[in-house]
Amino acid sequence: MKKRTLSWILVWIFLTLTACGGEKPAVDGSFLMPLQIGVLEYKPLPGGMPYEDKHTTSLVYLRPGEPVTVSLGCMYGEMETININFQFVCEGGNITVASPEEDVQISRGDGAILFYRDHAYKWDTRIYSFEDTIQNLGWLAFNPFGSCFGHTDLSDLSMDYVRKSLDMSEEPPGREYFLTVSAKDFRNGRKIADARLKLVQMADPEWETGRSPLFTVELVEYELGDTYKMMLE
Repeated sequence: MKKRTLSWILVWIFLTLTACGGEKPAVDGSFLMPLQIGVLEYKPLPGGMPYEDKHTTSLVYLRPGEPVTVSLGCMYGEMETININFQFVCEGGNITVASPEEDVQISRGDGAILFYRDHAYKWDTRIYSFEDTIQNLGWLAFNPFGSCFGHTDLSDLSMDYVRKSLDMSEEPPGREYFLTVSAKDFRNGRKIADARLKLVQMADPEWETGRSPLFTVELVEYELGDTYKMMLE
C-alpha cells in the first residue's frame, strides 16, 4: 500500500474516533487511542424475578458516540463491586480524572484496584476527592451526588457539599454529570490525550425515587496530543 493511501486511511480513522456521535468505525482504530477508558458494562439477563438482580458484566473500552450501561454495584467475576468503576490505561502517562462541577465523588483504594464490597473493612483507608491521578493503569470508583445508591463519604466535606448532595437526591432521573480525563507523559509533561465523559442516571418507576442504580456512560470528547496527531500526518 502506498504511504499516501495509508495516511488518508489513518486520518479517516482519527476523524471518526474524535467525532462525538456517528456510527461505529468500520476499521478498528483503538490502536490510535493511547488513553483507554474501560467500564464494567451491565447487561440484565431475561427471565429473572423482580427481586433478583441477574446480570452479566464485562470490561469494555469506551468509543466515541457509543453509550454503555453501567451499574452502581454489580457482580464481576465472583465478587460484588461498589459504585461505578472505571479502568484507565495509558502507558507512560499520568492520568488525571476530575469532576469539574464537583458533583461526582471519586475514590481510590490501595493499588488503585476495583472497589469490591469485600473490602468494606478498609473503606476508611480509601482516598475520596473530586480529582485524582494514577499512573499507567488503575481503577477509580465514582458515585454521582444524589444517586441514592452506592457508597459516598461526606464525612470530610463541608456542609455546602452535604446540602448539595441532599438537594440533588430530590432531582428526577436524567441528570447529566461530566468527568474530564487528561493523560500526560510523565517524563516531559506533554499532553497525550484529553477526554470528556458524560454520565446520565436512568429511570426506574419501581423505585420510590423514580431512579435506578443504572447509568449510561458515554465518551463525548477525545483529543490526541500533538505528538500523536503527527503520527497521522
